[in-house]
Amino acid sequence: MTEAFKTDELLNLSRLMLQAAGNQDWDQVQEFETAREKLLAGYDAAAELALGRTYVEASLKEMLDINQRLLECSSQARDDVQGNLETLQRGIKAGNAYRQNE
Repeated sequence: MTEAFKTDELLNLSRLMLQAAGNQDWDQVQEFETAREKLLAGYDAAAELALGRTYVEASLKEMLDINQRLLECSSQARDDVQGNLETLQRGIKAGNAYRQNE
């Protein structure tokens, strides 16, 4: 696999991760992340530089932007889950208090 192909595939996986995150499909995000990690493990940055500085910079910038957006999506999802858990806990406490006063 050429480094150019790896770079394109890394970028594609990053885009797919962002799309899955937008759909709240966190299992799919994890699958794409695992594939991306495997590809990165054999990635030769020196060979990538041979592709040209402009290509490298544009690819890395987009991947960094996607990673930032993924972080924002996952933080929002975490906050949503935390809010739901807090609401559930309040409901349980209210139910317990009601049963104690019966």
